[in-house]
Amino acid sequence: MKKMMLLCSLFVLLQVSAFGQAYMPYVDEVRGDTLVIKDYYDMGEVPNSLYDAINADSIDVPAGRVYLLKNYGWYPVTSNPVSKQGVKMIIMGEINESLKKSQNADGPAVFSGYVGESTNSIGNLNSGGDLLVKNIIANAGNPAGELGWTLFGSSANAKLTVENCILEHNQWVMINPSANSKITFKDNYIVNLVGHPCRRNGGVIDFFSNLDSIVFENNTVVNAQGSIIKYRSGYQVNRSIINHNTFVNCAGYIMMNIGNTGNISLTNNLFVNSNVQGYCSVFQTEDAGEVDAEDLPMGFVNVIVDSASAVNGYTFYANHNATYWSPIWDDYISTLSTGNINGTSDWYSQRIKMNSRSETMFADDATYPYLTNGTWIEGIQPNFTDPADLYTTQLDLVKAYALSCVNTASSESLPNWRLVSTPVEDLFVFADFPVPVDLSYDNAELLTGANSGLPVGDLNWFPAEYASWLTIKAQENANAHTALYTGVIPQDPTDVEALEMPASSYRLDQNYPNPFNPSTTITFAVPEAGNVTLKVYDVIGKEVASLVNGQLAADTYKVSFDAASLSSGVYLYTLSVGNFTQTKKMVLMK
Repeated sequence: MKKMMLLCSLFVLLQVSAFGQAYMPYVDEVRGDTLVIKDYYDMGEVPNSLYDAINADSIDVPAGRVYLLKNYGWYPVTSNPVSKQGVKMIIMGEINESLKKSQNADGPAVFSGYVGESTNSIGNLNSGGDLLVKNIIANAGNPAGELGWTLFGSSANAKLTVENCILEHNQWVMINPSANSKITFKDNYIVNLVGHPCRRNGGVIDFFSNLDSIVFENNTVVNAQGSIIKYRSGYQVNRSIINHNTFVNCAGYIMMNIGNTGNISLTNNLFVNSNVQGYCSVFQTEDAGEVDAEDLPMGFVNVIVDSASAVNGYTFYANHNATYWSPIWDDYISTLSTGNINGTSDWYSQRIKMNSRSETMFADDATYPYLTNGTWIEGIQPNFTDPADLYTTQLDLVKAYALSCVNTASSESLPNWRLVSTPVEDLFVFADFPVPVDLSYDNAELLTGANSGLPVGDLNWFPAEYASWLTIKAQENANAHTALYTGVIPQDPTDVEALEMPASSYRLDQNYPNPFNPSTTITFAVPEAGNVTLKVYDVIGKEVASLVNGQLAADTYKVSFDAASLSSGVYLYTLSVGNFTQTKKMVLMK
């Protein structure tokens, strides 16, 4: 009985403490460390409840404080919320499932700017320390159709994670982070990056200082006019991971990289009718600082030899990406050239993986051993389950925009793409929901084209495969890191198969078939658990593949080796476990 009375007293004290807090006028309910924030209508059509709640929440703020925004609640602001230093804070909506696939009747919470009698705002969410924003619709605009330059911000050394949100509109990019920030965008649906007459504007990340990291993973970006991620000359990012994203009808650069920013892995992405804007030498002046320094067209991968890249390191890893451009683009460059746009007929396509200089550097392993290019899948149109009009009307609009915006006199922006019946006056507040497309597909080669035989592109469109990917994500990232800083592409983490055949001694079998073209299977046995490596070398001793590198239990294993990227010849493969080492020869005959 005494214990029960003590628990009841503690509960009452907690409730009294909570309801004595200054944030209570803006809070509907307190659930432990979670504050359920009143929306615009709960507040009697008064904005700023989220901003006011965060500012008033100043006494004993718990680490991991959650500000929960209610389904389809509207949370406009006239002042921009900033998370506190030293405390991880979370702003999140109630729908805790992929917003790309969700059919929730209520719809996500909406964050935006506001139109008031005395002042208008466009709304920003800013990280002062460690901020996670998830499960909401967020928009750099207000109901009057006014657009902000950015939607998110960060203080120096801050961390910002934007996860499972629907993000729409800006005049520039989603974020211009401060020095040494850690920026992560994952699982988002990003649409309609339009609204400014500068063809280079309308993207996600741009920066003017060194950053700690950029992670851009499992996002879908649809209908964007500008450069999605901008790597400017003179600024270093310690590590960039661009992995498993889907880009559809993105007119500008996917990665605007002058070429001297390294430490980038570009893997498992799907590029559809993107990177299409043509290039001419006039842009060296017109787009100064956002074009290739040697006046070459810029593809998805770009590297250059200069003093900055020597400092940053010649490191870039590209693998398992897929590209597709519709035949509608076949006459694009000739149309610009014959039209003498900008007074020149020297127009060049940027629908390329990389330019000639970058190709030469990637091929020079002796000088640039950490420039590593794996496989690309090219020319396969994804058979999207429901593309709506992305392959028809919208593709025509993207081409029309791409033809017009490269004229230096152009003041056009890419038109918005809206399919759900959303009132025009709400254009810059409420996004299309449910998401009006399904970008899953059934193309066999694309379905198994990524690491570990998974689909290329955003895995949120494939829930079962996404769940499988989560189990190997850490190993996949480790393999990308290995490839980036050794120049050796490790075997996919699921390609080592345990045969459940106990072994009495260490053994390395002859590969089969042998000779082979282009793949073969290697079987080996380990009688005791240990750290196992199985590596492939050319005849001069250079490592060309790492098939196994990690802890394995006692068993017999087989692993496949795909040598599609290698030249014909004799190769050596070596098994090492503790003090045991054995090497055999195999012959690749193409």
